[in-house]
Amino acid sequence: MAEQLKKRLSRIVSISTPDDPDLQCNFFGWRPKWLQIFNNMKVFMLCFVTLGIFRGISHSYFSAMLPSIEKRFGFSSQSVGTVKAMSDVSHLMSALFIAHFGGAGHRPRWIAGGSLLVGLGFLLMAATEIFFPASNISSLATVLFTSSDKNEPLCSASRNESMHGAVDCRKRNDDHIGPLIVLGVAEFIMGLGSTASMILGMPFVDDNVQNKNSPFYFGKLFGWAL
Repeated sequence: MAEQLKKRLSRIVSISTPDDPDLQCNFFGWRPKWLQIFNNMKVFMLCFVTLGIFRGISHSYFSAMLPSIEKRFGFSSQSVGTVKAMSDVSHLMSALFIAHFGGAGHRPRWIAGGSLLVGLGFLLMAATEIFFPASNISSLATVLFTSSDKNEPLCSASRNESMHGAVDCRKRNDDHIGPLIVLGVAEFIMGLGSTASMILGMPFVDDNVQNKNSPFYFGKLFGWAL
């Protein structure tokens, strides 16, 4: 049984391994035979679709949690909108560059680099809870609704003047600039990384499958995206 499995595995490797070294799967120039098992369009589609699923989950979850994030870190609506727009900014800044140089270069490497950037953006977005724990941040909403001292100066809705005395309410948001920067950078990096897969992914699939199979692969891409 083990010998049959070994022969079958070697046959698959020999079939899927191209003669051109540039077309072989490698890790910084290291091209082992067992790594060539992943040198086919099915594995690429699995990785590509998985990345799209996680990107869509992150986008939907972050959009749904915007009110909670705003209260959690004491952000203003304008600040949250700016963070959310950072991915669109990175799309606009990098689309022409990636389309020109990535289309003329090694497209799988560009897509892999973009995927790593998306993963880095996921880690940065989750790292806000590690770098800025809840015990070190008191949101404005918490201060307003948990204060038991009625004579304590509280901020009005404008956050620029107090209700019971002279207090510079603008200073309350100074401690929240750190989480704002981290979330903004995370959104920027994720938008930058997803641009490579969006622009180069589908043309790469179209160029490496038979014409009769293109609708099937495109259907799977759009189906998983939904």
